[in-house]
Amino acid sequence: MNNQIHIKKSFAGIGLGIILLLVACMFQIEANAQKKDIPDSLKLESYKTDTTTHHFFKWIFQPVKFKYNREKRIHDYMLEQIKNGRLKISPATVDAIMNQLKSIKSANTANSDSINSANKLNKKSFDSAQKSIDSIVNNLRGKASKSLSDSLQVQMSAVIQENLDNNNQEKRLMANKVNKLLEDIEKVQYSLSSGLSPIDSTLKGDTLRKFKRYLIPKIKIIGWHNARMNNEFKNYNYNYLSAINLSAYELSATGVSKNPEDILKFQAADGIIALAQSQGCDVHLTVHTNNADSVSKFLNNDLARKTFLSELDKLIGRSKLKGINIYFESIKESDSKHFVQFITALHENLKNINEAILLNITLPTNKDDESLKKIAAYNFSELNAMVIFYFILTDDLLPSGIKIAQSSSPLYKSDIPGENSIESAIDFYLNGKIPISKLIMTVSYSGREWKVDNFTGIQNAIKGKSIRYAEIVKEYSNQKDSRISIREEFELDQVSAYLNIIGPNPEDKKQLWFDDSRSLFQKYDWAFEKKLGGVAIRWLGYDDGRSELWKSLGAALIKIETVEIPKSESTVRGMSRFWTILNNARKGFKLKIFWQDLEWAGIVRLKYYDKSGKEGYLRFDNTYNSSVGSVKDTVYTYIDKPIIWRDTCTLKYDTILYNEAYQKNKSFCYSLYSRWTIYSKFFLWCSIFFSVFAGLFAFISFYLERYLIGGKEAENIRSKVRNIPYILIFLTVITIGFWRYLDPSVSGFGAGSVNGPSSILMIYILILGIVLSWFFASNYYKYKRTNQS
Repeated sequence: MNNQIHIKKSFAGIGLGIILLLVACMFQIEANAQKKDIPDSLKLESYKTDTTTHHFFKWIFQPVKFKYNREKRIHDYMLEQIKNGRLKISPATVDAIMNQLKSIKSANTANSDSINSANKLNKKSFDSAQKSIDSIVNNLRGKASKSLSDSLQVQMSAVIQENLDNNNQEKRLMANKVNKLLEDIEKVQYSLSSGLSPIDSTLKGDTLRKFKRYLIPKIKIIGWHNARMNNEFKNYNYNYLSAINLSAYELSATGVSKNPEDILKFQAADGIIALAQSQGCDVHLTVHTNNADSVSKFLNNDLARKTFLSELDKLIGRSKLKGINIYFESIKESDSKHFVQFITALHENLKNINEAILLNITLPTNKDDESLKKIAAYNFSELNAMVIFYFILTDDLLPSGIKIAQSSSPLYKSDIPGENSIESAIDFYLNGKIPISKLIMTVSYSGREWKVDNFTGIQNAIKGKSIRYAEIVKEYSNQKDSRISIREEFELDQVSAYLNIIGPNPEDKKQLWFDDSRSLFQKYDWAFEKKLGGVAIRWLGYDDGRSELWKSLGAALIKIETVEIPKSESTVRGMSRFWTILNNARKGFKLKIFWQDLEWAGIVRLKYYDKSGKEGYLRFDNTYNSSVGSVKDTVYTYIDKPIIWRDTCTLKYDTILYNEAYQKNKSFCYSLYSRWTIYSKFFLWCSIFFSVFAGLFAFISFYLERYLIGGKEAENIRSKVRNIPYILIFLTVITIGFWRYLDPSVSGFGAGSVNGPSSILMIYILILGIVLSWFFASNYYKYKRTNQS
């Protein structure tokens, strides 16, 4: 009997253990699903996208989640009322109602934090859902009592409200995770090649060691810049980019450029080449043509090829290009041999100029038969030895004649017939053609509109225009027309966001597919896990500098490295550095900037805006803010960079934030300190110059015997010349004042003060100069009159 009881207890224990294990597995599955979008730490190597588990989660997790929620309770409640005779409908009608409710809930779901940032669409979607629920309940009138109908209406409304609350919470959690990932990255802020990484120090035993922390891409990150862009390039985060790829040198059949005005625009003193290179970002140039006949004429013309190579030599020398990308949209298969010959000549020419210049080629994807014909023209067995990277145009995978609305750049294949994907395009080239380390995946900052008849199993869709990401956000996040209905979704297989849009006319329906911050993050991470050579973004600027897309890029593909600085790097590099500083000052200095900086010198305790600070700002003082590091050493790295003359801001008091003045960020503070240092050195040398010449003129005019002889006319000249020393003494005092006031290393006075000296001190210095000049002049003339008498 005891043995039977023991066996029963054992089986009960085992059963309980199995149940707990299954529950734990469910929670683990949910936890993994939540981790899939955004990892919890900067070590993104642990985050992997696996298509097998992706579909498994989708199959098993959704039913489990749906089983024990409000919908199930409503479903059971209605069946119970039917059984009790209070609700006069069939069980099949209950299932239909639940399907309707599920559709309403789905329509109310909003997945993108960027589009719905103001929750305007959420409110509109909730109002629309409430009307749909009212319609369901109205159909039950007469088949149930008023109290029962009202009860069902309240329960269904609660489902939608709960769904809306959960969506908002998920968006906030995702935003918090992204910000958490970027905390350290945004503090470091700069790449090593920018030369602007702050210098910090630490004690190891009795030795003070200096080091830099800087940002570095995990794989190549190349941004394509279109010549049609205006000033959008000023919003690029060059510290995240390995290179900027300029599009393009439009190649003619004769080898010369068809768009020299675009090249001149790139090369302007305030253009993209100057800005990118000043921030340590390499510049590449795309050579482009879209005409197969023109390509054929060029490849078969020796003079045209020589002309092109000569023009390219000049461009590389003038613009210090670090890469050339050949993008011939169409090459005849008969020209394959000539294309290899052209690439061979170009490769040799580039190596003769600079071994470090990259040679890249842009390739189409295998999206249709026409594309396969184009790919057949490339002899990869010969090209691979010369080409560093191949850009695979995975940002546009739509085959010609497609009539099903879908993403232009799906990551994985779904159930859509004839659909291509980034994964399949990359696998195509990996199949005996190109090593994976040479492949660069492209993504786009634009979307595609589709005109559709319905939003379920969309057939006979008409492909519409391409639309920039910034325009998508602007048009649909600020939509004020209440007659327009917008539902936002996210397709898991394609890894793409899309909008279902119904216009003022209910028959006017369209879908808009695009990459948002979440889809881009997953694609970037897939490229890293796949060990591709890199990613390319076409086109930078289409986002108008919106931060959410840059954040996705930083969270997925940027890491922090630390390098120790040898002592030799802290020594002055001599005259070359001096002339660089002087040349930058000549180009960037403006009197307006100087007066601004003079005003900032009177500010107590310099501060800058920073969200990581509890109050929205941080002090620029390494005593209170360790992220500032060694200001003196960091200024040394900044002082010979052109950026210090661009990172300027006027002194304005923030009435919302304690009515104090703040620099835009920490970099602006380093730039300000660098300019103060340059000003102070300039005024120091001016004061030395004026004092030396004051003494020289005094000696000549009063003591040099040959100068004292002469008539009345000579005496008049001497009297004028004798005033020069007093003017120079006055200027010496003034320049000494400016030197000390603008020297940030002088504590307690001007730029180096933390205790609030006012710029009124400059007035005192001016008065002192006048008094001293008058004192020396009056005493000297008294001395001369006494001697003459």
